[in-house]
Amino acid sequence: MARPAPPPLGGMGRMSSGGMGMDNRDWGRGRMPGAGFGDGPRMGGMGGRMGGMDRGLGGPGGRGLQARGEPDKWEKKPMAPMPPMRGPSANLPALHHTENRYVVGRSTGDNPEEEKRQKSFQGILNKITPDNFERLTNKIIEEVKITEQQTLVGLIDKIFDKALTDTHFSELYARMCKTISAHPQTPKFPNPEGGKDIDVRRLLLNKCQEEFESGTQAMESVAQREAQGGNKDEEQDGDEKEEDKEAAEKKEEKEEGEISPEKKAEPKEDEPPKPLTPAQERAAARAAADKELAARRRMLGNIQFIGYLYKNQLLTERILHSCIAQLLKDTENPRPEDVECLCKLMSTVGGQLDNTTKPDLKAAMTVYFSRMEKLRHNNKLDSRIRFMIQDVLDLRSTKWVPRTKKEGPKKIEDVHREAAQELQAQAMRDQEERRGGGRDRRGPPGPPPPPPEDN
Repeated sequence: MARPAPPPLGGMGRMSSGGMGMDNRDWGRGRMPGAGFGDGPRMGGMGGRMGGMDRGLGGPGGRGLQARGEPDKWEKKPMAPMPPMRGPSANLPALHHTENRYVVGRSTGDNPEEEKRQKSFQGILNKITPDNFERLTNKIIEEVKITEQQTLVGLIDKIFDKALTDTHFSELYARMCKTISAHPQTPKFPNPEGGKDIDVRRLLLNKCQEEFESGTQAMESVAQREAQGGNKDEEQDGDEKEEDKEAAEKKEEKEEGEISPEKKAEPKEDEPPKPLTPAQERAAARAAADKELAARRRMLGNIQFIGYLYKNQLLTERILHSCIAQLLKDTENPRPEDVECLCKLMSTVGGQLDNTTKPDLKAAMTVYFSRMEKLRHNNKLDSRIRFMIQDVLDLRSTKWVPRTKKEGPKKIEDVHREAAQELQAQAMRDQEERRGGGRDRRGPPGPPPPPPEDN
């Protein structure tokens, strides 16, 4: 006997239960004959709703919209054309296409190849980590290739900028300079003024001197500005500052797209400049304070980088002594920035300088620390600076062994090894606590019982 065919998927198939009979066609039309619901016109109940769904989807049980020739309401219709522009924007001329428009990847300088190399240097320095240090350093030398003097100068400038702003990686950048200097493919260039050839060491020395002098000049200008009272009352009247600033900006700002029919009158040459408004004076004072903070951070970063360059044998010992003598020049009225730089430099290379075998430099170190002892008792310095001096003096008294290990950039494997060692130490501590836990809970033993009395 042949098996009956299954009902079609579009409906529920024929049903016969008592007097109720319904097939796909009846279900699609919303009719339910013989079920006591009425076998008349279409119903608004369950059958009508289900039939509507079937017809809307165009299933086999009913007549879809397309079957009846009706348009599909989900079909995308073409957008109506935009109406013509009205108002002042309608009369604007068409945009002018310039010949030197911006194109991604196109160089705008005179030497596109050099610009491409400098961009490669910047990208490599942004990715440097202790894990990929060797690979990226070799990439600078072997793939980018330093073939011109301006390429080497640009590389040293970029390394300095990164080392002075990202001081956490200063030691890593100093190692990079040492690797590049010792690599056999790093060229030397003749000096146009005569004398020694231009190489990495000479460029580093010139850059260190330039940054040191510029930082000193910046701090001197800050001292002059403070003496003139240029930064008074910068923290007062915060709400009035914002209101004055907004009022000053609203006077000159215009709506976007507005065209001024008349030009402003140009100031005459003999006419004196107009005095600044209070809001402009406060804005200038804030800009000067931000510039001062940036110069101070850059000076501290330069001193730290000089110490790491000396550790990597790229600067001589006498250069370090000249920097220290410059920072200790005034012990009566010292600048806090100079003393802070001195403490930073001593904490970085003080141990190596103090262990020198040259008698004159050994005597110079004794003079330096005697001056630092005087600075420690100078009440003109802030307590923060005096505590920094005390830390350096304590570090020397402990043979330059720091109390805490200085954290720096690490490799991933070093981080995992230290984490495993910490877990092992914690497990050993927990085991010791479990072993001695019972005795600890009982508490210390009490006094021995008294001896029995003799009768």
